[in-house]
Amino acid sequence: MDKIIDMVTPTAEDLAKNNISPQQWQEFTVLLKQRAQFYKEENARLETIFRKLKLLNDELKLLIGISDSVDKLNSLVQKALTKSLENKSVSLSHAEKLRKHQNYVSKLKICIKFYMNLNERLSKEVKATKWEMDQSKAKVGKIFNLSDQELQQMEEKAKKYENELLKFEKKYPWLKDPEINLPNISKEITVLQNLKEQKEKLVKELSVYQELKPDIKEAAQQLANLKVECKNLSSRSLDNKC
Repeated sequence: MDKIIDMVTPTAEDLAKNNISPQQWQEFTVLLKQRAQFYKEENARLETIFRKLKLLNDELKLLIGISDSVDKLNSLVQKALTKSLENKSVSLSHAEKLRKHQNYVSKLKICIKFYMNLNERLSKEVKATKWEMDQSKAKVGKIFNLSDQELQQMEEKAKKYENELLKFEKKYPWLKDPEINLPNISKEITVLQNLKEQKEKLVKELSVYQELKPDIKEAAQQLANLKVECKNLSSRSLDNKC
């Protein structure tokens, strides 16, 4: 960075022509060096974090082609020096760079916190999984390491359980009824579920008529017509008897 600054250091005539004092140029140079050192430290810190998270390969480097980068920076600075500079524009440029830098630092802190939480959670999950695997290995190892006597004891326990189950089935013979076995029960459950769905559909269809009210006049007229009809039928039946 010092070499670049030495290469682009303007003459006293250039500074006077652009209304920049040597003191201002010196302050700008110090600020530029501080920023460069800060970004260098941040890059090193990020590289360490990413390597811990195994997001970077050992062969991968953050900086490739340093000489090309230096040439690009040099050309950019040369172009910047060809433009007219004023105290106002320099201060505005510095404020904009400071704002961008603060945004960058904020985003960087958020990313670092996210990756640290992710790493902590993954570490806990790996630890729990490793513990379960060790427990499973220990249990499997115990099975293979059982002696003949222990195997015989386990077989005797299994036979006892079988005998108890037979006694229970003899005491409650209805348990052997094929109508209550698992396949039949599952069929009955399916039938009940279908009936429930049909009921819900009917209730939904009939809910439209739930708030309807009968027409009293129309009902009274229908009742009167029925009475007349019944009377006529009664009179006809009497006439036929006579």
